[in-house]
Amino acid sequence: MALMPLPTGVFAQDATAGEEDKIDDKKSQSSAVTLEGLVVTSRKKEELLQVTPVTITAIGAVEMAERGIQDLNDISVATPGFQFEKLGNRYGAQNGGTRPVIRGMSSIGSESNVAFFVDGILYSNNMLSFPMETVERVEVIKGPQSALFGRSTFAGAINYITKRPTDTVQNELSARIAQYNDYDVNFMSRGPLAGNHLFYTAHARYYDFGGEHVNRFDGKKVGQEHSVGLNGSLEYRGERLNATFSGGFNKDDDGLAATGLQDRFHNNCFLDRYRQYYCGDIKPEDTVNVNRAALLGQEGLRRETTRLMAGLEYDLGNGYSLSSNTGFFNTAEKYGYDSDYLNANRTTTNMRREIRDRREWSTELRLESPSSERLSWLAGVFYYHRDLEASRQHAQFTAGKTKDVDLGRTYVKNHAVFGALNYKISDTLTSSVELRYAQDKLSFGDELGRVYKATNDSVTPRFTLDWFVTPESMLYAVVAKGNKPGGVNADPRLPPDKISVGEEKNWTYELGVKNTLFDGRMNMNLAFYSIDWTDQQLTDSYTHTDNSSITYSINVGKTKIQGLEYVMDLALTENLFTGFTYSYIDARFKKFDDDEGAALFGDPSMAGRRTPNTSKNEYTLYARYNHKLSNGWNSYLRADFAYGEGKFDQAYNLASTGDSRQLNLRFGIEAGKTDVSLYVRNLTNDDAPTSVVRYLDNAHPLPPIAPGSGLVNRVARGFNYPLRDGRRFGLNLRYRF
Repeated sequence: MALMPLPTGVFAQDATAGEEDKIDDKKSQSSAVTLEGLVVTSRKKEELLQVTPVTITAIGAVEMAERGIQDLNDISVATPGFQFEKLGNRYGAQNGGTRPVIRGMSSIGSESNVAFFVDGILYSNNMLSFPMETVERVEVIKGPQSALFGRSTFAGAINYITKRPTDTVQNELSARIAQYNDYDVNFMSRGPLAGNHLFYTAHARYYDFGGEHVNRFDGKKVGQEHSVGLNGSLEYRGERLNATFSGGFNKDDDGLAATGLQDRFHNNCFLDRYRQYYCGDIKPEDTVNVNRAALLGQEGLRRETTRLMAGLEYDLGNGYSLSSNTGFFNTAEKYGYDSDYLNANRTTTNMRREIRDRREWSTELRLESPSSERLSWLAGVFYYHRDLEASRQHAQFTAGKTKDVDLGRTYVKNHAVFGALNYKISDTLTSSVELRYAQDKLSFGDELGRVYKATNDSVTPRFTLDWFVTPESMLYAVVAKGNKPGGVNADPRLPPDKISVGEEKNWTYELGVKNTLFDGRMNMNLAFYSIDWTDQQLTDSYTHTDNSSITYSINVGKTKIQGLEYVMDLALTENLFTGFTYSYIDARFKKFDDDEGAALFGDPSMAGRRTPNTSKNEYTLYARYNHKLSNGWNSYLRADFAYGEGKFDQAYNLASTGDSRQLNLRFGIEAGKTDVSLYVRNLTNDDAPTSVVRYLDNAHPLPPIAPGSGLVNRVARGFNYPLRDGRRFGLNLRYRF
């Protein structure tokens, strides 16, 4: 179910001449006042969003600027059926990853179920610090995309499309100034370099955020963020050959995460069981308590990211084309933190510094037939290689030294062939089949000299049927298979039988309708889906001989998901626009046995319980009013409200984030080259965290199981959560010249 770009006060424009050649001719005629339409590339070709038989939320650059979207977390708030955990900082979870959830298909501890792409190139790094000013649009594509996008698009894909050069020189300077020393300055220049053939894009960014929350241990701020970056591209446009070469460098320097821990004294259920538990919505505080000094100046995130990309497209004549897309990414990062989150410092292992160096390279070659023919097709080959080296430092404070823990080196190689056939059964009925065969090879070596190798072969089809009941109303049905390759638990302390984790599989069945009503003044879309998910990867806990607890991934059985998504956008008048989205997700385990669950409930079966990190009900509302002022000045007032039902921390469905309610307001004035806007984010000052993670309270162990027995003290459950940013006022300035 597509979410059309929210209106910006500009009436819909016809596609350019170049776009008209690539867009299906089913586009309906528009009236004087209509909603704008975006072009998307979810099926490896350009199509208008509202006539694409795929469930997509696409948000363009104008809307992102108007809504004040700063990162992926803001994208998730605006997208029905998509939830994202911002874990207090831009490093992500402790393994450096982030955990996006589409349609209840959560991932805890293992590789993400959602793959990220930049201009169609797989990018498995954290996306929170990606410079949004360089982005033309973001496409959140829902449902398995394994057939065309490939690896790890198990629940969906998120594609960042960067801005291309313009035909004339355009310069833009933008700045954000907000509370808590929040400054973001961007400069972008685009235009021709040599006649009508060579064009350029250049971008520079400086961003600084002083942090909102305080650390009780030393009275200083946490959650600081700092980034500098340079991005650019060169594009050659010839009669038959188009070539684009682009790249970017980004450096992040962040402080300690604004992450707290609810200690065991809050635990209110299963108090007579091993480790105890907490039931209900956790109680977030507005401060944290971590030992910054013990990290010896190594606290926070240090990360450098380099990306290089090349795209070629050659017109073979008669509508046939040959294209390639190649990219290289390198990310080196170090993140130091107090891992007990309670300033306990009971053991030297609590002070940690995660070190990761990731290099990945991919290339794709595609051959396509004319899309105007009754039978059209594309065929392609794909290769991907990733090299990830990880280690950890534990501060040895008594000796003033550090101890390195080699977490191993992982190599991934993926080879694939894929293709698609589209057949127009009639002028209104079209069928398509997409298919990919992939071989995923995994190799992992640890500090003990152990080497693990695994090979996964997969065949992932997708079948689509779309029928235009009228020129303004389309029905579509999709059946798709998703595959997520297996992986490894990269910790040398684990026994051999807990290193490997198997692949996941799902079949998704979807029925949707897209409507353009009232002569283009209203879009109303609805989709129903059902997902059969097997071998889901979740986490379990292993206690090492040194009494340290190790979280690792396991395959847990079967899950059933059913849901619906609804989107409506309406131009009430020439100046008043509104819209509503709603997502319902019922995601429940059908087969999952858990040892700790057995200790809590007396029954290991988690069947019938909801998957973690998933909001069952979500909705958003927006309204925008435009008003023309004198002398060519225009003003607008916009309100965005988002509600999300609480998410559970684990399959037990006991501890929850609590419901979230956020209201953002923005008032802006536009005049030719200048835009000025005042805004407030989170006017409701909602403090519900984006996630809650089952953790341990290392600072307050439970008494021995039996007094006088000589048994060691037990480690109790604690619950880790990020502090949500509170109410924040700010000013945006934009000048074009």
